[in-house]
Amino acid sequence: MRHRAKHIFEYGALRVLSALLNVLPYRGALLVGWLGAWKAFFIFRFRRKEAESRIRSVFGNTLSDSEVRHIAWRAWRNIVFSGVEIIRVKKITPEWIARVFVNTDFLQKLAAYGDTGLGAVFATCHMGSWELPAIAAHFYGLPVFTFAAKQKNPLVDEYMNRLRTNHGVETLIRGSGEIRAVLRKLKAGQMLAILPDVRMRTPGVRVPFLGGEANLGEGMALFARHCGIPIVPCIVTRIGWAKHRLDVYDPIRPDPNLDRDKDITRMTAAMMQIIESAIRKDPAQWFWFNKRWILDPLEK
Repeated sequence: MRHRAKHIFEYGALRVLSALLNVLPYRGALLVGWLGAWKAFFIFRFRRKEAESRIRSVFGNTLSDSEVRHIAWRAWRNIVFSGVEIIRVKKITPEWIARVFVNTDFLQKLAAYGDTGLGAVFATCHMGSWELPAIAAHFYGLPVFTFAAKQKNPLVDEYMNRLRTNHGVETLIRGSGEIRAVLRKLKAGQMLAILPDVRMRTPGVRVPFLGGEANLGEGMALFARHCGIPIVPCIVTRIGWAKHRLDVYDPIRPDPNLDRDKDITRMTAAMMQIIESAIRKDPAQWFWFNKRWILDPLEK
């Protein structure tokens, strides 16, 4: 009963917040998010110590304490802003996408892969407003799908799934039939949007990343190799509060002449090199607050 009461309270608070954010103009909603982010970061210091420690572990003595704190604050603010944008997903239209992105050439680049009818893996990371590329691609007519994990709160989970369906991007829920469903869709010419920069709890693909070694899932590269399709790296950057940029990089293609495991490691490492370069260029764009730090060793 205690858990049930907590779930109801969390769900009710989310619905009230959602109603407020959707009645406000875009910048007004971001301001509400900024106020909440400021309170959580500077007063409650939510995961601030962990984030700052991670930033220092990557950049060493090249950054002062104030620079580390500024990066952590902007990163946290960006996470909250991205959440605001997802809660306001009903407000997202092709016109809005054209207005808030400083470049729209990425739409043509992504469409070029859609025109082949062979499918592709659009790989991005937890930078900028990372859910926007899939939404933008959908509005451009590309058959994009993605997948998500279940939330602990079933009421919140159901609500978030309804939000995801509002922007037209089909979202598969992680489960026993996930891999088969993904492969079936890719072979039918659809495109998977995926975030590979998350540490796996079980042994996976180990690649160099941010001066350490990351243990990552093999799904991104496995899907590309199994279906013979490219991984298309995409990096999202937030500019100021309300502008965005999406850069599309050269595709990473499977090599059928290589051993399966070596090819999966090669493709994963190539994608993570692109992500690392983007993080080092602008570290405040990345999600340093994840519960599972990507460079933590596996639990024994």
